[in-house]
Amino acid sequence: MREDRVRSKAPQILSGWKEIANYMGKGVRTVQRYERLFGLPVRRPAGKACGSVVATKAEIDAWVGASPIREGLQLVRPATEFSATTWSNVQAGLAKMRELAQQMQELRTELRSSVILLRQTISNVQYGLDGGQSPRQTQKLEAENLELQSRNLLARISSDLAGRKVS
Repeated sequence: MREDRVRSKAPQILSGWKEIANYMGKGVRTVQRYERLFGLPVRRPAGKACGSVVATKAEIDAWVGASPIREGLQLVRPATEFSATTWSNVQAGLAKMRELAQQMQELRTELRSSVILLRQTISNVQYGLDGGQSPRQTQKLEAENLELQSRNLLARISSDLAGRKVS
């Protein structure tokens, strides 16, 4: 019976950074920073500046309770809740962002097609002035234009499919 009283009065010891961090509900690096910057009460074996540590639950509880900056430490994480209007605003913003990204892709493809058409026209004018046209150059530019148009079509199809999956 006397042993039970001694055990109940013995301090509950936390061994190592992981146990201390779990007890406080924080990460190991955060607890180490608390020790370094704010004097979190931990003990090390004699002669060791770093490494393994021990602490008692009572000392940590007292440190948290007496600390003038305990509110700044936010040892209890507040519950984050979004209102329905905030959530709908976020969803609307994401939908607008997807729409703008698709429009941007279409404009890029259209610009590339215009540049290819411009090259083709310039090439035709140059060869027309010289008295002949280069069918090889014209075929190459037409192939590039067809490739860009097929890419644009594939991009539209994939964005349509992605839009259906998200909704």
